[in-house]
Amino acid sequence: MPKFLFWNLNKSERRDLLCRLARLENVDVIILAESALHTARFLEEINDAPQHYHYVPGVCGHITLFARFHPSLDDLWPTNIADSNLVTPISILKRAGCAAGRED
Repeated sequence: MPKFLFWNLNKSERRDLLCRLARLENVDVIILAESALHTARFLEEINDAPQHYHYVPGVCGHITLFARFHPSLDDLWPTNIADSNLVTPISILKRAGCAAGRED
C-alpha cells in the first residue's frame, strides 16, 4: 500500500525537514500545498538517498506532487472510476478540474 505525505507549507521552504520526514516514513507520494520549494533543488536533495522521486507536472497550480513512481505511469491507470476501483491521486485532481495552467 503506498504511503502519502500531505503538507501545507504555507509558502515556506522546509526542504531539510521534508526530506527527513519522507525518508523516515518511507513515503511514496509527497503532496505539497502552497509550496515555495524550488523543485530542482528539492529533487536534488531528496534523491541523495536510495529513494528516487520524480516531479509530477501539471496537476494543479496550488499543489506540487512528487512520487517514487514515474509520472508517465499515471497514463496507464484508469481515469474513469466506472472503469475500475483503482483511483490515483492524479486522476482525482484531473477530474476535479485542477489542470495545468489553471489557477483555481
